[in-house]
Amino acid sequence: MLSPVDSPRGRLLSQYVRARIVDMTGIDIGLYDQDRHTSIYFFAVSPDEDIYLRYGGRDASAADAYLNLESFERALELGLEQHALYRAGRLKARERPKPQFAREIASLAAGEMSSRRHCVECHHIGDYLATDLEAAGKLDRPRDMYRSPDVRTLGLHFDVARGLVLESATGAAAAAGLRAGDRVTALEETPVLTFGDF
Repeated sequence: MLSPVDSPRGRLLSQYVRARIVDMTGIDIGLYDQDRHTSIYFFAVSPDEDIYLRYGGRDASAADAYLNLESFERALELGLEQHALYRAGRLKARERPKPQFAREIASLAAGEMSSRRHCVECHHIGDYLATDLEAAGKLDRPRDMYRSPDVRTLGLHFDVARGLVLESATGAAAAAGLRAGDRVTALEETPVLTFGDF
């Protein structure tokens, strides 16, 4: 309804093979680095299961703080650009992470979620991973439980429709030299294309 086949967004979507994952039980979650405490994530993935980009993410203000149809359309365009680089042999392959499956998370496997009648969703994985870390005395709350920081505390105010383009920069971001109109392209050496990557 929001993306008719003959609309620009619909035409972009038609160039993707789309799959909706409703149960993470048999999925190699090691491939999908993301904030698991969030409302929704889309991944643009190569035929080799390398992630081109992520679309999703949030902060404490709202589940859709960084999501709208315009930013989704931009992410679709960026995913196709990455795929063109892949097909041309110009996209550097990333090292494949160590495989990890939900059944390997001790507290999840021991609980009712392991029943075939219960779907394992991303937020369940995040909760059970935190439970296991806490039991082992290794839980780092800011890193492991609060991965949806409000980047505005750093002075980064994104123009959501344009992705990682700054609407304004204040505080620490402004002091570091960032200005309105700048596009964030990497964090240290890690490229980012979308807020979900960021």
